[in-house]
Amino acid sequence: MYKRHSSSEHNADRLCVQLREEQHKSNQNAAKTFIESTLNLKLVSNDFHKELQDGVLLCKYTCKFSTTGYNHKH
Repeated sequence: MYKRHSSSEHNADRLCVQLREEQHKSNQNAAKTFIESTLNLKLVSNDFHKELQDGVLLCKYTCKFSTTGYNHKH
């Protein structure tokens, strides 16, 4: 009952994985560029996920558009 995949099916699967990875990288670069331009800063780490983990950038982004007048500086 084992169905063997043809070479073309295997190549199509690899292509889909490659396209997904490229799209993920492109989305990540677009998000990084947006954050950098919005907050007027340069992210130094090449690990975008690590930059977002502690929530500091989210706080900076939220404060930038806050209507309460609270403007905390680090």
